[in-house]
Amino acid sequence: MTRFGGRSLGCFAFAFAFAFAFAFAGCSSCREAGFVGELVEKSNLVERDFARAVNRWSAAGTGDQFHMGDALRTGSGAQAMLELAKSGRLFVKSDTIVRFMKSLDPTTQTEQFEIEQGELTIETGTLERSIRTARGVVKLEPSSTVRVRAEREKTRFDVEVGHVEYTLHGQSQRAEAGTGFELDVLPASIEPPPLAAAAAAPRAAEAPAELPAEGESDLAAQADREENYQEPPDSALFTFAGGESVTVHDPAPPTDLAVTVSDCPEHAVLELDRGNGRWNAVRARGRGEVRVRVGRGTYKYRVRCLRDGRPSTSAAVRGKLTVVTDAATRPLPLAPVAITADADGRRYNVSYQNRLPAITFRWPYAPRSNSYRLVVKPANDPQFSVDSKSSNVTLPSGRLGEGLHRFWFEAPDATRSEPGVIQVAFDYTARTAYLTSPPERATVRDGSARFAGGTLLGSKVQVQGTPLQLDAHGRFATTVALTKEAKGAAVRVQHPTTGIHYYVRHLTF
Repeated sequence: MTRFGGRSLGCFAFAFAFAFAFAFAGCSSCREAGFVGELVEKSNLVERDFARAVNRWSAAGTGDQFHMGDALRTGSGAQAMLELAKSGRLFVKSDTIVRFMKSLDPTTQTEQFEIEQGELTIETGTLERSIRTARGVVKLEPSSTVRVRAEREKTRFDVEVGHVEYTLHGQSQRAEAGTGFELDVLPASIEPPPLAAAAAAPRAAEAPAELPAEGESDLAAQADREENYQEPPDSALFTFAGGESVTVHDPAPPTDLAVTVSDCPEHAVLELDRGNGRWNAVRARGRGEVRVRVGRGTYKYRVRCLRDGRPSTSAAVRGKLTVVTDAATRPLPLAPVAITADADGRRYNVSYQNRLPAITFRWPYAPRSNSYRLVVKPANDPQFSVDSKSSNVTLPSGRLGEGLHRFWFEAPDATRSEPGVIQVAFDYTARTAYLTSPPERATVRDGSARFAGGTLLGSKVQVQGTPLQLDAHGRFATTVALTKEAKGAAVRVQHPTTGIHYYVRHLTF
């Protein structure tokens, strides 16, 4: 049974049934009365703000009524209970901020809750209610009890009674009683108002100092000492050209790879540096190409030519090599990220991975009017506007490009909303591809294996030097002939923004 303040909900309701009977009865029609909920129980510091003065907090007392746009905040060790319309209740734990919002769909009056931080439990009563997240709206069916916890990088839902519905990666999902799910909130973030940000912003971590530029004296000193070389592996899963910077996605590093060298007439030496300025993490040599076994990590590498058995004092090519443990089996999202940006003075940062985001712009608590105009002013493109009969406008994926955009709403009587700012940026940390076939350590039959998967739109894909065609969703498939000596293969993906990635599969013959 859900507990509140150390007592069961049943005991709590019994203890306060008479004390708040009038308030409960009044709030059974609070929608008709024009407010969303009423504070009926609290402990320790509980505060509220109003839609007309967001983030201007004042003490909240029992009997306070909350309208659309208002918010409630509980302090450390504080808790609160609100009575909602039609037998609904809201149990708010400590260190929580919840705001009461109106549905963006003009055809419905569904109430929505936006949990900025903390934890609460909702009993929906006889109405459908919704939680607004950066991943979209989660619908809570009537007669449901759901616990919600909002953290910095995700929002966790646990369904205790009833069920909820939500959309993830473009697919409708349903969670029943006794189950839970998480929605990450990394693709979009909202910066607080400037004053609040200045007061609350933690001290930025100092960036690591850049290593001093490599000098000729460093190379000469290393050329004079005795060289120790790694024994090369029998074969390589893939080969890339010296001078390229690549990221390797390997389910089970270390990875056997090869670097081709065309600038050295004799043998070449490949040296890896983990970032400490010592080029001894891995050292190998070869002629035409250098085969090497590399463990997980991030390295700088250089290739020096051997002359008369000794490495030259200058590097022929340089690059960066990163090896990560990644089976790359999770599909990339086909549907664009969908977020809502309010014209209320805040700044929104939106990251996307595959498709540009779909953005709904909203004028909170706009004046009544038969028409509105959304004005968008991109930093690098011409300003444009969209006329609408409602105070929210959705721009489909692709309508708003990368970069910084300012936006505001206008009404026919010359009233304007607060301006907002939205920054749209590609997610450079996101994986660029996935493989559906073959499975890791799959058995190769008849000397060939089927490689299939998907990648970011705009990528170039190769397997063993053969270019692959992508369909409209970025998917690819091909059959690759392999030898027993290869022990596997890798898919090469090159994207104009994220660079070169190799996706490895170790195979059994």
